[in-house]
Amino acid sequence: MKKKVKKVLKLIVISFISLLIVGSIGGLIYESTARKNALKAYPPPGEMISVGSHKLHLDCRGTAEEGAPTVILEAGLDPMGGSILWSGLIDSIAEFCRVCTYDKAGIAWSEIGPQPRVADKLVDELHLLLENSNEKGPYLLVAWSMGGPYARLFAKRYFDEMAGLILVDSSHPEQFERLPANKNFSVPPKFILKTVPLLRKIGIMRNVMKNELNFPQIAPEKQTALYKVSAGSISTVLSEFSNILESLEQAAEVTSLDDLPLTVLGAVDPPNPSQVGNISKELLIEGQKAWFEMQRELSELSTQGKLVPVSKSGHYIHFDQPGMVLNEIREMYERLKTDTISTNQ
Repeated sequence: MKKKVKKVLKLIVISFISLLIVGSIGGLIYESTARKNALKAYPPPGEMISVGSHKLHLDCRGTAEEGAPTVILEAGLDPMGGSILWSGLIDSIAEFCRVCTYDKAGIAWSEIGPQPRVADKLVDELHLLLENSNEKGPYLLVAWSMGGPYARLFAKRYFDEMAGLILVDSSHPEQFERLPANKNFSVPPKFILKTVPLLRKIGIMRNVMKNELNFPQIAPEKQTALYKVSAGSISTVLSEFSNILESLEQAAEVTSLDDLPLTVLGAVDPPNPSQVGNISKELLIEGQKAWFEMQRELSELSTQGKLVPVSKSGHYIHFDQPGMVLNEIREMYERLKTDTISTNQ
């Protein structure tokens, strides 16, 4: 009897393992087919540029003027990628200058890149992308959220190629120590970080993320593209997020940007309590004051720093107050262009 039970149990285990293998193979085929169909139905609006082991999606528009800066739009820790995140503004910017945005490796249309995803590697990858695409500097870098620390490091590392920097509600190296709601912050457990890439490969993340990729502020056709091409982006976002403390430490080492033209846009209104979960109104007000103080500190990185308070906006200032972001980009671009012309005369 024991032998029969053992035999049955063995058959059950073998059947279970076989089912997992078949399911995984099926998942791989499903995800591969879904990705190919998504790219066919929603091809990248820009070009795919090699940066060595993988290709990144770069979307550039507008005409470059001699000596004038090229505007580079940097995204944050977001599955949309820059090409979708900035899609509501890029054409308006392209009316008066050359402007580019891109998707970091593993996000939206860009291919998955090597690990770990840490600030210094992301910065060098962006520089190589611009170099290989022949998009000439000097650069006016515009960065939102966690893109701010990346841009801060980029500006220091490639200072001679920089014309100016605009930070849009940027992350700050001390945000986890100084924001009341974030004092107990910890990165995701390692088992999740190891599991999610596998779930991406077998198509599970494509279905899990459907409800999370909902941004009513972007155009409907971009929203559909987001569902299709960014379904697996969360695994890369988590990889970046797991290294966020190291990335912030690297940004903190940049204590000065000398006289680089710098504008910082910071939201001043606390979030609606109904939109942020179990956080009291008092804590939200305290947190927003601390956040704006950190925006002020960022504006002091340069002797030419300027702080722009933004009301009636959440963290996504480029969604809630796109006109303000556009105006600051135009104002700095025109000033930099004029300064270049005056210098060359």
